[in-house]
Amino acid sequence: MFWMSKEAHKNLFSGAASYYSQYRANYPQELFDLVVRSFALDGTGRLLDLGCGPGNVALGLAPYFQEVVAVDVNPEMLAEGKRRAAEAGVQNITWLELPAEEIGPELGTFRLVTLGRSFHWMERDLVLQKAHEVLGSGGGIAILGGDSRSAFPRAGSWWWLVVEGLVGRWRVRERAVPHNADNPQERHEQVLRRSAFRDVRVGSVRSAKTLTLEQILGEVYSRSGSKPEMFGENRQAFENDVRRVLGMLEPSGHFRQEREFDYLFAWKS
Repeated sequence: MFWMSKEAHKNLFSGAASYYSQYRANYPQELFDLVVRSFALDGTGRLLDLGCGPGNVALGLAPYFQEVVAVDVNPEMLAEGKRRAAEAGVQNITWLELPAEEIGPELGTFRLVTLGRSFHWMERDLVLQKAHEVLGSGGGIAILGGDSRSAFPRAGSWWWLVVEGLVGRWRVRERAVPHNADNPQERHEQVLRRSAFRDVRVGSVRSAKTLTLEQILGEVYSRSGSKPEMFGENRQAFENDVRRVLGMLEPSGHFRQEREFDYLFAWKS
């Protein structure tokens, strides 16, 4: 029994795919390099990317596999992923509209299973069980981005706290589904350690860049809880307020964004 209906899950990011693809902070190359080294990737085998969104992980790791299968429940995200792959000339990715909880042996055997900033939306124990079953001997799993908190700017990005306050002021709809509804207090690491996977490794990679006001607004709209439809008729007022307040606080119009991307690696015994 899924804790979130398929329809609710499917619609969670409706209207946000293009913003997610363009504005959501991507995983740093340093993190992809760490995955390649840790799992000794060499251009062979198959990757299964669960909750793939617009393909940030699938596209980043595609050069290191013979084939990639990217799975998501949102057709808009999959369409955006296909567009980006075609634009980049990447031809070894198959895109499937499917809940991660429903993967099975019909998809074949994989060398690595990845989950980006998506695991917190899933029935985690079941997904780990299914992932373990489709991995070949010695295969592994990589959860990139860690718990949902690591997808957000670090405390040093003071402007994000201001933006969150403005989102709360102008948003007319609330997100119906909370993170980690199966057990909001339980970290991904705890769930992984009680699974059939072994040799769990934990770490993080830091990343920083500078954003403009337009990029900040784009990132706001990339999130399920603040996608454009959440603001209704208040959208323009919200944008005006963001530009006014942040422009007053930082006249240069440039804002430092710091993130810490947690990762969890584990192997099939």
